[in-house]
Amino acid sequence: MDVNALRTWGLAVSAAAMAGALAIALIDSAPQRSGPSDFAPTAEDASAIIVRFQGDGPIARAVRAHDEQAVAAQLGRQTDLAGLCFGSFVEGTDVMLSPCDPAALDIQSLLRRLRAMRSVAYAEVTTAPRAPE
Repeated sequence: MDVNALRTWGLAVSAAAMAGALAIALIDSAPQRSGPSDFAPTAEDASAIIVRFQGDGPIARAVRAHDEQAVAAQLGRQTDLAGLCFGSFVEGTDVMLSPCDPAALDIQSLLRRLRAMRSVAYAEVTTAPRAPE
């Protein structure tokens, strides 16, 4: 057999083996993200929801103005947002909302309600920072 043919086949097989090993390594080391529907936090997780409001509604205007009192007042007035309390402003026009009663936490139900609203552009589950004990 020709030495050059052996060398060429050796390089090709080695390259294929390296590519396969890299592919396996990248697949195994990829971060495993759970989607919002897969995430089922408990009350101990102190979960919250990051929400971005859109449009010209009273909450969207209050968030754009960074008016905490107006956001909290609107959360109390609107029945669709019952059970949510103002947490903090996050980035730009995003706001963190937390369940008012963590013992009665049903984060998935709250998330579905928010995503069904026309005034909500984005809603995602997050873990709220815990208060020092």
